[in-house]
Amino acid sequence: MAISDPEGSIASPLTTIQVVGDAAAQIEAIVRAVQEYDVDEWVVGLPLNMDGSDSRQTRLTREFAEVLSKHVGRPVHLWDERLSSYQADEYLAAAELTSKKRKARRDRLAAQVILQTFLDARAANLTPVTRLVTVVSAPTLAQMHTRIEQAATDGTEWVELRLDHLDPRPKPSEVAEVLGALEPGSWIVTLRSAEEGGTCRESPEARRRFLLEATVDREGCIDFEYRAYADESCENVRRSWILSYHDFEARPADVPALTREIASAGPEVIAKVAWQGQSLSDNIVAFQVMRELGERVIAVVMGEAGLASRVLAKKFGAAATYCALSSGSETAPGQLTLNEMLHKYRWGAISSGTKWFGVLGDPVRHSMSPPLFNRMFERNGIDAVYLPMLVAGGESELAAFLEHCQRCDWLDAGGFSVTLPHKQAARRFVGGQIEPLADRIGAVNTLVIRDGRLRGYNTDYAGALDALCHGLNCARNDLHGLTVDVLGAGGVARAVVAGLTDCGCQVTLFNRTRASAAALAEEFGGRSAAWEERSRRSGRVVINCTSLGMSPGTEDSPLPADALDDRPIVLDTVYNPPETRLLREAKQAGCVVIDGVEMFVRQAAAQYHLWFGEAADVEVMRAIVSQATDSLVGH
Repeated sequence: MAISDPEGSIASPLTTIQVVGDAAAQIEAIVRAVQEYDVDEWVVGLPLNMDGSDSRQTRLTREFAEVLSKHVGRPVHLWDERLSSYQADEYLAAAELTSKKRKARRDRLAAQVILQTFLDARAANLTPVTRLVTVVSAPTLAQMHTRIEQAATDGTEWVELRLDHLDPRPKPSEVAEVLGALEPGSWIVTLRSAEEGGTCRESPEARRRFLLEATVDREGCIDFEYRAYADESCENVRRSWILSYHDFEARPADVPALTREIASAGPEVIAKVAWQGQSLSDNIVAFQVMRELGERVIAVVMGEAGLASRVLAKKFGAAATYCALSSGSETAPGQLTLNEMLHKYRWGAISSGTKWFGVLGDPVRHSMSPPLFNRMFERNGIDAVYLPMLVAGGESELAAFLEHCQRCDWLDAGGFSVTLPHKQAARRFVGGQIEPLADRIGAVNTLVIRDGRLRGYNTDYAGALDALCHGLNCARNDLHGLTVDVLGAGGVARAVVAGLTDCGCQVTLFNRTRASAAALAEEFGGRSAAWEERSRRSGRVVINCTSLGMSPGTEDSPLPADALDDRPIVLDTVYNPPETRLLREAKQAGCVVIDGVEMFVRQAAAQYHLWFGEAADVEVMRAIVSQATDSLVGH
């Protein structure tokens, strides 16, 4: 048996320890031998039969690794050593050594092979393999079996069977029959207690007995609550168990310590910790424990704020992440569907090298940015994923999250879009690293992270200008002197007016609150007028920067139809629906119309360029957004 130190802190390149006889009895001597060193990880060679099955020595090694893990307070990695001795022999065959010297070096080289293959596999992202687990619940076993088949057809990797949802409860033998039809090692079963989010009110001992009987002679995982396992009435587990801890109120006080404690229950126990997310920074805590324990942990932040912990579990090397079979079948807050994980967030393309981006705001659930950017990443072969990231806790929550992203380069965050209500806060956070016009606007909608520093930009004004130029078939410098009526004086209007006046346009602002329009006009060198005067034609272009006409108020319009006569160009910044009542009536009046989708696409293209340094295909982006908005309207 070889014990290896992956960090090389014991000796260079490693130290091997021969264990003869009762390994467990020698554990204290082994630990004393290396107690002066700080060993971060332990790798123990697992002696399997050549067909991959367990031998008596395998069982003894597992027991030894369990005792070692408890003694050192750290997880122990078990790694297949079947080929190590043979490869060591091959290495030594060419060496001119006596048989005695060759034998003395053989075990050390075998341990080095174990270590090297372990490190190579991890570096190549072959291990750990993060499984996408679809949670399947149903009132009857027959329905559960049907849903398992559906999950397999739809592309799941594993399934979790929520047996606590079955009513009435089947016999263990009936469950075993269903498990026998599944691919070995591709399932998890649980009888989740009512105290931890399930429906089962039986004693821990009764639940444990049922699960053991249902899974006898079956290869898979049992999920059992750690708090129940820790009760003296439950005997120790050996292998293929997930010990889980759920908190539906808040984050446990010390998540890393808790996961280490759970993982130390056995060398092959997977520690699962799930808690209700209170802020976006909860995801950072989850990433930290994934990074530390890898395939020994599942960390889930429940709720909408925890979406990143689910999608990025594969990047940070967790054992698994969970999803629902379909919308409406979720068994925990914030679960995505299998289809969303596979297609919207491109689960199959995520790796340890994946960079991640997202939109920060409140709300963000229905943002079109994730489907747009993820499709662009897929099309252009970019190893990245884009997520909706709810920031409901105000400026302090935003600042804490962005501070983590700057300080921890291992997070691999590439940048963010920023939407309401955080554009002004983002401006304050970037300090002097800001685009000049974004500084004048006082709002940032794009963040770029490079060399541990945040840089702020505003692409809202760029999107409006580029959409306008597209509609007019001109360049930005051709806009000089153009007369424009802007309806509204909020954040969108501020960015649009800043961009227009920067190009030399003559801008008139109309707003229900005249004072707001007057202040904005004075700041950027325009003029203002009363809201009631907006129907009088004064500008060659009219731009709607209000929310009038946005779903669900689709019958609203900021201008009456008779005020559209002789207005050559109408641009609406509203993109849901793509054709608002204003645009529909403007088209009927013979105006050139520019929809909000065009502006959205143009500002997104500007973000893409800032993040990746290359131009985005606007035509492709427009087609993606149009498809997404058609789907949105269809709902």
